[in-house]
Amino acid sequence: MGFDRQGRSRCADVVACLSLMSLVRPKQFFISSCNTSLWRRHLSWSNHSGGKLKELTMQRYSSIMVFSSLLLSAAIGVLFGPSDVTETMRKNLRGEPGYNDSVQAAIGMLIIISIFFSLFALIATFAAWAIVSSLNDVNAHAVIRSSIGLYTTNLPSFLVSMAIYSQFVWMALWLFVLLEDLTWAIPTVIVAITIFFHIQTVYSALGNVVMLTGAMGPKPIFKIDDEEAQLPFDLQDNLIDIAKEQLAKKIAVTAQYRPPDEGTLKVADTPQDTTTENQIAVKQM
Repeated sequence: MGFDRQGRSRCADVVACLSLMSLVRPKQFFISSCNTSLWRRHLSWSNHSGGKLKELTMQRYSSIMVFSSLLLSAAIGVLFGPSDVTETMRKNLRGEPGYNDSVQAAIGMLIIISIFFSLFALIATFAAWAIVSSLNDVNAHAVIRSSIGLYTTNLPSFLVSMAIYSQFVWMALWLFVLLEDLTWAIPTVIVAITIFFHIQTVYSALGNVVMLTGAMGPKPIFKIDDEEAQLPFDLQDNLIDIAKEQLAKKIAVTAQYRPPDEGTLKVADTPQDTTTENQIAVKQM
């Protein structure tokens, strides 16, 4: 059985949905928030445990490796496939006499682009995985939170996103080649594009709620009694209100997860006791 809506109208759900979509930035309609550098910054600064930060980063690399491998094998299979349509596509790509279909030539170029992006994603992930896995837990924050650390840890996500988008485009173009009747091809492409943007916006909105409410951090958003007393739409409305309030404050990511009694940011979670040599070196500085 469903939960009691307590007189809440469907129009209120629509208003809440529009309010949620207002949190989505323009570029996040194309790239979901979990694949942006902002997400990586929140992930890096919200985890005060170096071991946990390494674990989350390497889990991401594991999924990217698998997904990139699947994209690469699919694109290569299509580009060098023995079917008649792929053979015609290759002839148009080479510009052989009698083969001047620009759509099929564009499909071939996009397939090649997606192959390169998938391959680059594998190379970047393989290198980043080796480096991040070698970090000691006490030094993980110092490296991953640095500018070069944030850029390199987010680079595989960017590359695999480009591979996905290029593959989506050439798959959509194939419909215009395989389906001669445009009355089927055009609606199918429109539905596919609509679902694509729906996925991007929904998960971008959810990711923004997670980032703005500080859900990555150890501090609970609601008290346990208040949370259990709320229905799903109440939780959504309150999360949106908190997200908009935090967005208006424009709090920096480096300060959002800082403990209230902490006046300065820690470079890394190092032990409190230090060696005598380090104390002498600090005094001399």
